[in-house]
Amino acid sequence: MLSSILPFAIAVGAACALAWFLFGILKSSREGVISGKLIWTDHGRKTKAFRNTRYRVYGKPDLMYRIPAGVKAVEYKHRKGPVHQSDMVQALAASLAARGEGYKVVEILLKTRTEEVSIDLRSSSDEAIYRKISGLSETVRRARSGAPMNSRPESRKCRNCAYREACA
Repeated sequence: MLSSILPFAIAVGAACALAWFLFGILKSSREGVISGKLIWTDHGRKTKAFRNTRYRVYGKPDLMYRIPAGVKAVEYKHRKGPVHQSDMVQALAASLAARGEGYKVVEILLKTRTEEVSIDLRSSSDEAIYRKISGLSETVRRARSGAPMNSRPESRKCRNCAYREACA
């Protein structure tokens, strides 16, 4: 009797060990190696954006972790491919906005499915961060106030946009 159950028990044990191993790999590839204590999570539209009134910047990272030096902001992009300049600007704006509400953001981690970029802000003042994003920040302000924007229908994102012909 025991000899007929033993191979089954070994197979079940091996399957459990394999599942545990694969779960660990999937979990680490999803979360990366982010040390620190999770202190803030973006829950979508119901989560209020951070605001920096001095620089008139709004934004929210996906996650924020408390690390020894301060706060690490994490921005996930669910696409395959590189981290784009626009992703960096968005993350810098969100970090500047979080700084405006008292979070000492000292590092940004940007992750796509295939790439990971870290930006060190330890030596960057709020003014220095704003100078990096000020051009696009002003463009966003003009667009939100209804000013006509230049259309770029040749760009990949605009090609399929329902409003591409209405752009000025």
